[in-house]
Amino acid sequence: MRQRRAACGSAVLPDASLQFTPKALYNRGLWARIRRAEPADGRSRLATESFKATSASIGDGEAVVPSPAVAALFADIAARGPVAGAKGGRGPAWLLTYALAVRRRRRFMKLYGWSVPTPAAIGAIAAFLAGRQLLEVGAGNGLWARLLNAYGVAVTATDDLSWAAPDGSLAGEQAPPPSGFAVDAGRFYPVDRRDALDAVKKYTDHQALLICWPSYGKAFAAEALAAFRGDRVVYVGDPSCTADADFHDRLLRLWLRKEIIAVPTWPTIHDAVHLYERKEQRWAPRNADRPPNPHMLPPS
Repeated sequence: MRQRRAACGSAVLPDASLQFTPKALYNRGLWARIRRAEPADGRSRLATESFKATSASIGDGEAVVPSPAVAALFADIAARGPVAGAKGGRGPAWLLTYALAVRRRRRFMKLYGWSVPTPAAIGAIAAFLAGRQLLEVGAGNGLWARLLNAYGVAVTATDDLSWAAPDGSLAGEQAPPPSGFAVDAGRFYPVDRRDALDAVKKYTDHQALLICWPSYGKAFAAEALAAFRGDRVVYVGDPSCTADADFHDRLLRLWLRKEIIAVPTWPTIHDAVHLYERKEQRWAPRNADRPPNPHMLPPS
């Protein structure tokens, strides 16, 4: 089967003309449902203009002012992030702009990762968590954990580091495919080395879960979400090229999306921060309180 490199980064997907399998069609339908879904209260927050902000309102008017180091980090992220005006169009001029944006994004990912955090997005997440302890799985270099911690969130960052060098060395080493570039594990924040499912089972006192750009087609995000017993989930990414169908299906069925926070995006990428609350169970499990049928009991 012919393959192409996906626009979302490192994932290698089958050629679009060949994606007519039942699984591919199901994924397409699921993506359409995700795109049609709206936040419960109809809100959508635009965070792209807030890179230069040095404070954010959290909770009931409480102002959190990042340290100079965090403000400088946000400024560098802004300087290296997406350039306005490279999101659409046709023709040779746009293709050149797109090619330059892809190169720029690859350089950005080496330093900071897949998503582009902003002060407004970080502040909104902190407000949404409302003092809950946050567990991040697949934390990588720990950038989002570092920024959220600077805004007063107690964060435990974890990653199985399966993308690290084959010999187990981490910081500064060349990662094997599919990432194709060096990543400094825990560069911004300490990262506990354990897989996502083990992390959820260990840190049961954490009532919020952060999953940022889980690897496309991988099951670890769905497994972590299924085992998680808290009531807040923060998912960062583009649903069309992150995690697997089971993960997005669980979010649609079992979690209520309260808000979508826009962040700066690269061409062809639909990145955003999605804030979820666990849905209340409105009915008892089937047959939970029904007395046993004597005719169905096994013979004594």
